[in-house]
Parts: sequence; structure tokens; C-alpha cells
Amino acid sequence: MRAHPRELLQAYLDRELAMPDANRVEQHLQACDECRRELEALKADDRLLSAYYAPAIAPATDLVARTVARLRSAPRQPERRPIGPRLALVGALAAATLLAWALLLRPFRNVPSTQVARAPWGSIVSVTGGPSVGGPGRWHRLTRSRGVRPGDLVRTSDVDRLSVRFGDGTIVELGFGAQAAFMPGPARPSAIRIDYGTARIKARPGDGALAVYSPSATAAVTGTDFVIRAEPDRSTLLSVLRGAVSFRSAGAAVAVPAGYSSVARPGLAPSPPLPRVFLQIRPPGGLVTVRWVGAAADRRIFLARLFAGRLNCGFLYRPLFAAERTGLGSPGVLVTRVRSGSPAERGGLRQGDVITAIGGLPVRDAADARTILSQAVPWSPLPVTALRRGAPTRIVLPPDDRYGPPEPRPPALADANRLAVDGKLAQAEAVLRRIVSEEANCAAAHNNLGALLERRGDLPAALREYLQAAALQPGCALYRYNSASLLAAAGNLEQAVREYQRASGLSRWWASPALGRARALLFLGRPAEAGAALTAAEARAAADPEVQMGRAEFLLAEGRARQALPHARRATASGAPEAFLLQGILEDATSNPRGAVLAIQRGLGIAPNDPDLLDALGTAWRHAGDPVRSAKAYQAALAVAPTRTGTRANLASLLLAAGDLGGALAQARTAALQEAMNGLSDGPGQQVYASIALARANMSGVEDGLRALRSVDRDSVSTTVALSLLAARRGDLRASRMLWTEARRLSATEAERQRRLLTAAGDSRGV
Repeated sequence: MRAHPRELLQAYLDRELAMPDANRVEQHLQACDECRRELEALKADDRLLSAYYAPAIAPATDLVARTVARLRSAPRQPERRPIGPRLALVGALAAATLLAWALLLRPFRNVPSTQVARAPWGSIVSVTGGPSVGGPGRWHRLTRSRGVRPGDLVRTSDVDRLSVRFGDGTIVELGFGAQAAFMPGPARPSAIRIDYGTARIKARPGDGALAVYSPSATAAVTGTDFVIRAEPDRSTLLSVLRGAVSFRSAGAAVAVPAGYSSVARPGLAPSPPLPRVFLQIRPPGGLVTVRWVGAAADRRIFLARLFAGRLNCGFLYRPLFAAERTGLGSPGVLVTRVRSGSPAERGGLRQGDVITAIGGLPVRDAADARTILSQAVPWSPLPVTALRRGAPTRIVLPPDDRYGPPEPRPPALADANRLAVDGKLAQAEAVLRRIVSEEANCAAAHNNLGALLERRGDLPAALREYLQAAALQPGCALYRYNSASLLAAAGNLEQAVREYQRASGLSRWWASPALGRARALLFLGRPAEAGAALTAAEARAAADPEVQMGRAEFLLAEGRARQALPHARRATASGAPEAFLLQGILEDATSNPRGAVLAIQRGLGIAPNDPDLLDALGTAWRHAGDPVRSAKAYQAALAVAPTRTGTRANLASLLLAAGDLGGALAQARTAALQEAMNGLSDGPGQQVYASIALARANMSGVEDGLRALRSVDRDSVSTTVALSLLAARRGDLRASRMLWTEARRLSATEAERQRRLLTAAGDSRGV
């Protein structure tokens, strides 16, 4: 199905269309006033970006077309007279920025490879955008019919992705902003060189090991699945999803098993394997830990949910508002949700019921409910008195099968639970430590101690306690689920999958273990099994908001934002802030920034100081064309979390587009220095700062600021290249060449890339 001419306008403006499509667009423009206005708007956007020297940075931190369109009324600089190819490059970079965002908002699709008479050496399985093949000065578009040939050098831009299958079944996936060379071999490459960016390699067992080179390390594999990333500072990150990889640097080697990662820096031995797994799932080359997809549900395991009482019998509740209490004539808590198949549902509790007593004890508010439930025994029926449509109703909740057979519990355990529910965590921890020292076989005490340790961030100690609880009470699904959650967070995905499976088999109604297993399998690169596990969770509780959120995350990880959105909307029934955050991200990704704003604001009503929500709100307002509210949201996020350099770079970019050069410079400088102090070279703040410096070199103190930044971070390629270009501009070619040589020493490929990005804002004479 052919695209509508309106969708081709940006490509038409960039002269990227084939002649038939270009003619079709021109014919349509003659008859369509709306598309002509849209084309003029795109041209105005390009002029505006060029006039302000907008930083050529990644789509996640640059200007979006809709925001710029709303800023057309801002004062523009007068049109410059043509000055040759460099001005053309400015417009091309600005257009590429807008095109990158347009591509980002579309779901990625896997397109079947075209059948040809003779299969290429490397067949293209799926492609997004327009990867290139060739070399310096001779790049051309990589097509499906051509495929990858022995000796090819292939690169992807910040909006491209590429998956190539070789004759032995080995698959190489190049992420956003990557370059790789494929050395000749019979059925697959004899070696792969990753110059920069991220690649995922699923190597089939062959006649010998496959060597993967990067600027600082070598990975030798046979049959395995791993992710490798060459960073701008020439360090290399390796994450193993399946099998094991021998990782070598500076004459030393480490064996990295599945679920672990290692980092190799120039001239240094690889780091010991770390229990984390990284994946690239969205541009520009961003790596996220295993806690990204699926972490929302883990964050929702509140302290109360981890406790071995009956704090979670399968229902959620909230306090009554004053007007509700007056109308009912009775205190209590309102049931807001009942989970499918849970003891609450099987006992007859319904959404909208007002609980007035639990276990014969009166419930005046939510604190009463928490205290009583924390001390209730999960193996016995639990009587509940509720008002339903104003009439008293007696309900008996059956035993909860997640807890397995009864276990002995000392009286002090109830005291610890009560202290924890009241927020006295240090005192609760002291009581629990005394219990486990005196009664080492008390599984509930070990579990609850693990909950407290997890709450304060000591995950290794928390995992030990959870595993001990599961060993003492192997029939308890809750203990096994807690163990599996922390195993997954630590990157031990294979072991987590097994624990999730055991927990799922111990409870007939609980969907969370199957959902956790689906997430772990997804990160192990086993999407078919992950889909089956997710379907099993849906079979238990299809309408449960947590399961709906899991399905939304699963679809988002596949790049199917539009299909994920309905599930995310249903997930907000849980009232969890991260559910509204996910909905907001998906609304924005499907070209509905106003819907994103509304969703995120609902989340902020629950968690008003959540920096993730505030940052997402700033981006949504920016895409909705309201730079003032966008700036306020970014500033609010920074007030809560001042070290968020990505948020600060977003704010700098926004201020730059609005013409506030001083404010943009101040924010970019702060972000750049924070990144430098944290050891992050060439982060978004540094790149924005370098771009502003080149655009406005006559501003007071800009070049001095760059020098100060470089004194803190000598490994920043973008800062070094910017200083080289500024030196060339003022005619100091000797200093320019020295700085350029230093930038190339740090990373030749990154130096070239930064020069291309920054030349739009400066003169490259002498470089």
C-alpha cells in the first residue's frame, strides 16, 4: 500500500524520493492547499533550525517538529545569503532531525526479505530506516536485494536498525547509530569488527569460534547470544544473554556467563563480570538494564506486599473521603479493585464495598486495615464485614494458596510487622534480626527481613534472605516469587525463570509469577517462550491491570507502540504512577501529545514529585507545542533530581529554540560539567554545550567554559572537537590541528562523527 503524499513531504523536501514518487507528490501539491501549507511549514522549520544553529543531537533530546512549528512566531534571524555546501549541510541536518523523530514515532516493522534467484551471503531479515554500505566518501543505501557481502562495511544512523542472517543461521542485529565490518567467511563472517554503536549477535555453533573486535577488546564465541557496544571513549561493554563469551583486553581475558556483563577500557583488563544485562531498545543507541522493561511491576511491590501476612489478599483499597463517611454514617475503607481468582474474589468481595471490620476488629481507616491484615494468618479463613449499597454484608475470605502449608510464627513477628507498617523500619529490622538469630528456621522472618533490606537498597543481602525463606518453606509461592524478582534484577535471568516457574505452579490464581517469567524470557532473547508465559498470565487474570501492563511492555519492546497503547490505558486502573507514565510514553509515541499530557498529569496526581513523570511531561508539552509549560515541567524535574543531565539537555535545547541563548548556555554548561564529573564523556549535555559554543562563539566566556570542561574531562571527544573548530575559526590553525589530533587519538570514528554534527554550527577550516 502506497504512502499518502503528505507522509512523503519531508523526504520530498530532502530530495530523497525516487522520480515516480516525487512526481506523484508534485501533482498532489498542485491540487491540495493543506499539503502545500504543510510543505511551507516544513521549510520554515528548516530555516528556523538553521537560524538558531539547533544542536544536531539525538531525537530523545532534540527539538521535535511540532514544537518548532509552534515557535515560528519567535523572532527569526534574517535570511543569510548562500555560502555554499556548509549551509546546505545545516538544512540537511535539521531536516534529518525532523525525519528522525517522524521515523521514531512509527512502530518498527519486520518486513520479510525479498526472494531472489540467488540468496546473498548475508540476507536482510528486517530493516528500519536506510542503513548504508561502503566506506568514507562512497556510502550508498543498503538494499534487501543486495544484502551484505563479504568484506562489507555497514553503518546505521540514529533512526536505523538492521538484522542480517547468514548461511549458518547466525544473526547480527545492528542497533541505532552503529558501524560494523564483516570479514569474509564461508557461511558466516570469520570475524566482525564493531567500530562504534551497539550490535546483538546470535551466533550458531560452527566450525570454529567467531571473533568480534571493538576498539578496545575482543570477544570470542561459538554458540551464544550477546550484546556488544563500542562507546565513544573507546571502552567496550559486553552483555551475555545466553551461553558464555571469552572477553579479552590488554592481554587479559575473563569468561562472561549468561546474565552478566563486563566492561573493557583501553589498556586495561576487562572488569569482573557484573550481574546485569543490557539491551538496546530505542534510539539513539541507548542501553537499558533488565530493570527497564518490566521494572514497573517490580517497583510496585511495595513494602506491604512483600510482608508475610495477609496484606495483599487480592484487593486494593483507599480511605473514605469525608463526604463518603458522612453519607454512609460509618468509617471504613473503600475497595477499589479485586483481582481475578484471588481469595478476595472467591470470598465474594466486590469493588465498591466499604470494609468496616476485618477478623472481628473495627476498621476506621487505611492504617487499621494495614495493621490488621499484617497480623492475620494466611492459612485460615478471614471474616470481613462490609457495606454493600448501604447494607451490611458478611464475607469470609478463604485461605491464600500463595503461602503454602502453615508454618510456625513467633509472637514477635507480629510486632515487627506492625512497626514496619507504621514506618518504623529501623526498629522493625532490629526485631527481625533478633528473631532470625534466635529462630533460624522462621521463613517468614527471613522474608520480611529481605523486604526491609530491599527497601533500603541492599539487594544482595535481601536476596540472601529471600532465598533462605524459600529454602525453609519451598511450598510458598510468595517466597519464591520474591527470590525470582531479585534474581532478575541482579541479571541472573536463567535462575529467575526457574524460580518464577516454581512460584507459578504453587498458586492457582496468582498471575504475577507467570508475568515475571515472561519478562525474564523476553530479555533472554526467547520471545516465543515469553509470549507463551504472558498468555498463561492472561489466562489467570486477563483483566488484571498488572497483566495489562505486562502486555503493553511486551508490545513496546517489539516496537509496536500503537498496539501497546490500549493495554497501557487499561493498566492505569491499578492507580500505579508507572502505569500512567507508560501510557503517557505510548500516547506521545503515537502522535497524541495532548493525551500524553493528560495521562502523565494523572500520574503526578498520585506521585507529584516523580522526576520520571515530570521529565515525560516536559517532553509531552514540547511535542504539544507549548514550550513554556514544557520548560516548567523540566525545571520541576530538575528541582527534584538536579543530576538528571538528559532533562537539563532537553531544557537547554528548548531554550535555544526559543531564542534564550543565555539560559540555554547555562543549562547546557551545568549538564556538561555534571556528566564530566560523573565520568560520562560526550553525553547529551556536553554535545548541546559544544553545539551552542560553535553557534555563538562570540558569547562571553563560551570558549573558556569549554576549556574548563575539558580540564575536568580530558576524554570528551565532542568538547575537544568543538575547541578545535573554534581555534580554526579564529585562525589559530596550529592549535586547531593539535586539538584535532587529540580528538582522533581518543576515538577517530567518534571525532569524525562529532565534526560532521558540529560543522553545521561552525567553520571546519584547518581540520
